[in-house]
Amino acid sequence: MKLTARLKKSFNGLTGCKRGNRDKRGNGDKGFAIDTSINIGVGIHILFGPSGAGKTTILKLISGLLLPDDGHISIKGKILFSNNQWVPPQLRNIGYMFQNQSLFPHKTVLENIIFGAKNLPAHEKIFRAKDLLHKFELQGLEKRYPKEISGGQQQRVALARTIIRGPDLLLLDEPFSSLDYHMKKTMQKHIHNISEELSIPVILVTHDHMHMSHLVNTVSVINNGYVRIGNTINNFETDSNCVRF
Repeated sequence: MKLTARLKKSFNGLTGCKRGNRDKRGNGDKGFAIDTSINIGVGIHILFGPSGAGKTTILKLISGLLLPDDGHISIKGKILFSNNQWVPPQLRNIGYMFQNQSLFPHKTVLENIIFGAKNLPAHEKIFRAKDLLHKFELQGLEKRYPKEISGGQQQRVALARTIIRGPDLLLLDEPFSSLDYHMKKTMQKHIHNISEELSIPVILVTHDHMHMSHLVNTVSVINNGYVRIGNTINNFETDSNCVRF
């Protein structure tokens, strides 16, 4: 399983990487551009950089929520985007867990998880959901609503919903941002297990890259609109343009 992407995207009137020379008062160009290549295989791949560098934008470009200006995207050899081809997000079989979880407050834990498997037969939805409830230590919470469970449990529900279809690629945007140390370790364990069990690439946007260093296959640093990939965070520690923001 492999993701290959060449991404080019320019924005006008937004803050981010490759900033113009003018200030925030509108005295110039506040746009930015992304111009990068990503080639990764099975495993966990961290993407990090300063706020506004374009980390979430890259996830949206890969998922199809944003349309690149130029380039290509392919997973398992299947072209998802090129100059003459575009596969819509709902047909890409990509799991995308947003930073804000986006759980439905009016649905139970079980209903939230099952929602991620809309195109599966009813019996398969229940089977997979119950299996994920067990794997993510959510047994007994099936009938509860999001407001009735902890933040860490909500994150696990969101993760279960994201992978219930068996995606070819998993995109995680700041999955540890609202968790304490113990919950972060629990989520790290689950993400590691998912990567191994499903044998898929996982791209994880996080500021806790050091805590994940023992689990990751590659670390990608985005700065000034470009992504550099190394085997560990140590590859970048001597490069002031990439790590020491």
